Amino acid sequence: ADLMDITEELISQMVMSIHGSFQIQYHTGEMEDTVDKHGTPRRTPKPPVTLDFTPPFRRVSMVDEIERVSGQRIPRPFDSPEALSMMSALLEREGLDLPPPH
Repeated sequence: ADLMDITEELISQMVMSIHGSFQIQYHTGEMEDTVDKHGTPRRTPKPPVTLDFTPPFRRVSMVDEIERVSGQRIPRPFDSPEALSMMSALLEREGLDLPPPH
């Protein structure tokens, strides 16, 4: 078994042991604007999101997925000034923090 198989087994079985199911409800804590049955505006919690840990997990290449989601191709080699500049701009655009070392 490779590291991905071992990780998948560890996580999925942990979730099953704790929750009795591979699927769990995650409450994001985010709020949304709604209107109650009387037409009164309210702020209510967003519905929970279902997280499914049923194996097998989808395998993705980190670089391919970043490029797909961002719509940008990361220059090669990854440690080139162009690649580092592009990734820094992408992280900033997405509001993500990359702690050192980088």
